[in-house]
Amino acid sequence: MRRLPILVFVSLTGTVIFAASTLATPDSGLTRTPYGRGVHSQPGTIEIEAGKETVVYSLTLEPGGSTGWHTHPGPVIFAVKSGTLTQYGLDGPACTAQTLEAGRAYLAPAHAQHPHLFRNDEAEPLEVIVTAFNTPPGKPSRLDAEAPSECTELR
Repeated sequence: MRRLPILVFVSLTGTVIFAASTLATPDSGLTRTPYGRGVHSQPGTIEIEAGKETVVYSLTLEPGGSTGWHTHPGPVIFAVKSGTLTQYGLDGPACTAQTLEAGRAYLAPAHAQHPHLFRNDEAEPLEVIVTAFNTPPGKPSRLDAEAPSECTELR
């Protein structure tokens, strides 16, 4: 008596799985190019503003290279594709280095505590994929900024 409900359940589950797989549509004429992936070390949210742009770009820093101190008009997610990124600013102490290795991601909030600076202190090029949200249409997603007064030696 107990076998009948189990048999019906298994039968229905198999039918639903089969139906779902036959109703799925494969892509056609599609090329997908992953630019990078990164694991987030902290939770966060992004509020999208109507009428603003999302800008996606990659940046490469040669060994010893720097982005210079800057800010963004909105939140930014960056994923380290290769190399090790050394960053200063954002939400931590302005002059304290944080490193992110390849495979890591970071959400820079819309109103970071400080301007920030990325450096490549390693011997290999650094590649980062950046997605900048809420950029005013046609405007830069990166805004030059002065170094915090306590960090003038960092470039």
